Amino acid sequence: MHIVFGSATDSIRRCNLQLSARFHSSLFPTDLIMNNSLWLSTLKQSLYRHLPKRSRSLRNRRSLQNAGSVPALVSHTKVETLEDRTLLTAFTVLNTNDSGAGSLRAAIETANSSAGADTITFDDSLAGQTIFLSEELAISDDVTIVGLGADLLTISGNEANRLFYINDYQENKLSVAMSGLTLADGYGDFNGPHHLSDGGAIFSYESLSLQDCVFTNNEAVVEGGAIRSSGDLTVIDCTFTGNTTGYYGGAIYNLIGALTVSNSSFDTNTSRHGGAIYNY
Repeated sequence: MHIVFGSATDSIRRCNLQLSARFHSSLFPTDLIMNNSLWLSTLKQSLYRHLPKRSRSLRNRRSLQNAGSVPALVSHTKVETLEDRTLLTAFTVLNTNDSGAGSLRAAIETANSSAGADTITFDDSLAGQTIFLSEELAISDDVTIVGLGADLLTISGNEANRLFYINDYQENKLSVAMSGLTLADGYGDFNGPHHLSDGGAIFSYESLSLQDCVFTNNEAVVEGGAIRSSGDLTVIDCTFTGNTTGYYGGAIYNLIGALTVSNSSFDTNTSRHGGAIYNY
């Protein structure tokens, strides 16, 4: 089914739509059963001390596997679950450099290599500044990026590069969220590292949520002037202005995944088909 929103040049001040529903499920860890017999515990400890080192290591590994999911406080920024070694880590961007220590690129690369859902925030000293990118930022793990506010922090592709490429190349979808940012001057063409001509600001294969963001002056050669999504996409309280593409979806091109847009505005986005949104 093809659903098109907006003429070749759109002017949609507020948009609310939902093109599919979601299903949520929860998993609860198994209960942990403890043996409170003092003499048995003492006996086990005594025998344990006489085991060879390799046997003790194997025994510890089996104990962790059978213990269920037990949260342990590691530090004020990190929580560890013993069952799947999931870490929740917070990173702070300290400067507007394109790369290197304290940069957004370094924070994303570290988050990619840190198992589990991470959070990236920005130091208050960056208010009113712009981060200029020499090439796109690749996200391959669950992450939440919390900006200082769309009017206070901009990420720019310098009219030469896409801003974000989101893909972990796995069947299960990542959960990625961004808020409080202006994403500007992105460019999606065949010359990028992934040779993809879609998604001027963002190309995503994962589950992506955007809130309180501004997308402006982004361009893609073929599809999705601002965003090209092939995973679930949720857009809340966002503004799209002056984004363009040659063929489909001046602001958003959505393929296959669920698309939800709430309380968002589209103005002067241009495309041959669907100035605002093209949903395939």
